[in-house]
Formats: sequence, C-alpha cells, structure tokens
Amino acid sequence: MRLEPDMWEALKEICALEGISIHEFCGRVEEQREESAFTAAIRVAILAYYREKVKELAAKCGATSPAQKARDRNGESESDTPSGPQNDCAYRDAAKGLP
Repeated sequence: MRLEPDMWEALKEICALEGISIHEFCGRVEEQREESAFTAAIRVAILAYYREKVKELAAKCGATSPAQKARDRNGESESDTPSGPQNDCAYRDAAKGLP
C-alpha cells in the first residue's frame, strides 16, 4: 500500500493510541469498505479518526467547531457536533493538542 509519509505517521499514531496493529486497522477498513480503492479508504479512515478527535476536543472545551458554526448560520438544527459558546480561542487551543 502506498501512502504519503504523513499518512503513514498518522496511521502509526492511531494504531498506537488504539492499541491495535496496522494490519488490524487495515482489516477493519477493508471490512467496511464499499466501492472505493483500498488506499483511498485508508486515507478516509485516518481523516475520519482525526476529525472525531477534533470534535471531542471542541466539546471538552465548550467550543463550537467551524463546521457547527456554518450549520448554525444555515439554520440547520440537528447535528452530531456539540454546540457551545462562540469561543474560537478555546477551539483553536484544543486543536493544537492533536498528535
């Protein structure tokens, strides 16, 4: 499988944090993959993992993510992103804590 060096590093970090092997991570992705190429599915899974971590960090500091702010401006009501005070500084500080 060919990935960019940063993607390999992110994949290794995820596996270390979750206590799984790269083989196990890839197997899980393969089980859920539908029509995309395997390597593309790995990249999407890596991105999804980090996006979820950003949401968790934003929720911990009571911040509203930029995506939530956009949904709020557009009048969308239900969201999987927690809403909180308009606190860009806290959100930015939380995002800096990502590995």
